[in-house]
Amino acid sequence: MSSGDADPNALKFVTPPTVGRFMLDNSFVRLIMGPVGSGKSAGCFMELLRRARLQEPNARGIRQTRFAIVRNTLQQLRQTCLADIILWLAPIAHYRVTDATIQVRFPLPDGTKVESDWMLIPLDTKQDQQRLLSLNLTGAWISEFREIDIGLIDAISGRLGRFPSKAIAKPTWHGIIAESNPPDEDSAWYTKLEIERPPAWAFFRQPGGLEPDAENVENLPDLPDGTSYYQNLANNNNSDWVDIHVHAKYGKSLGGQAVFRASFKPSFHIVKHDELLIIDQMPVMIGQDFGRTPACLLGQIDNRGRLVIHDELTSEDMGIEQFATSLLRPMLMSEKYMGKKIFMVADPKGRDKGQTNEDSPFDVLKRLGFDVYAAPTNSID
Repeated sequence: MSSGDADPNALKFVTPPTVGRFMLDNSFVRLIMGPVGSGKSAGCFMELLRRARLQEPNARGIRQTRFAIVRNTLQQLRQTCLADIILWLAPIAHYRVTDATIQVRFPLPDGTKVESDWMLIPLDTKQDQQRLLSLNLTGAWISEFREIDIGLIDAISGRLGRFPSKAIAKPTWHGIIAESNPPDEDSAWYTKLEIERPPAWAFFRQPGGLEPDAENVENLPDLPDGTSYYQNLANNNNSDWVDIHVHAKYGKSLGGQAVFRASFKPSFHIVKHDELLIIDQMPVMIGQDFGRTPACLLGQIDNRGRLVIHDELTSEDMGIEQFATSLLRPMLMSEKYMGKKIFMVADPKGRDKGQTNEDSPFDVLKRLGFDVYAAPTNSID
């Protein structure tokens, strides 16, 4: 298939705020997450088109680029990415779709010409994956990244920046862009995005569809009775689905049940670490738990009566003495906590004597010099 009369100046694309920041960022790996219908995919399409236009021309005045568009299955690629791309491309560029490759061609006012090949790569089979990892590419768009093995990011990184070759006109830009609805809390993607994000990664999170600053709502269909697009979805789907696809929250972890799942909002309850300051006049409280996975929180009540958590320490297969001497004490000796008044409130079960000797976890902590008190109750209220 191909387009008819095309005018590259005919498209007017107004980016939602988060999508705009995502597009203008130059990190090697950029990921954007949000609810359905929030303009993520359109932003990725426009970013590829923008990068194709900005590519340095070769000696013949041709701006050449080659991008891979990756999703879990070929059917998903055809029904989502390909359909959306054709919808956007038709008014603005000449294109052909041949053998799962979209060939985009259009002239620019400066006399140069864009020649960009967009290859639709599914991951249905091992052969598909081998094909992806044998290509020389400018960049890649990973669609619905939560469905794809996170190891693909590292694997595909080595194939980028290899087209066009440096001898002809090296890529002006190369990298990975990716979009998705939120993954589950116990997924490798959650760990990578929220806990162990590499320095070369930039992560952009859109507001939920029912938030006051929800994005792209002006382009979404409301019902005749005035019910909004997102409210209609919320009214007709189960709460877990709505949390992910409407509210843009991470899916529930299968590893346990969070106590404050309904009321916890990362955008409200989490702030950048460097924005939390230790108040010298207030004591630092350590909330301590025991067992073979000791863990603690270090925090203060601030001048506004809020509980502010500055740090946490966790462990695996470790006794309380090793935890206190190898993890907790070094943190308390750091410049951040040195000289501060510190006391510990611990799980009352820690007063129980051990099975092999007469020492309780409380006895161990007191012997190590900690000012420890038993919590009066474990009741949440």
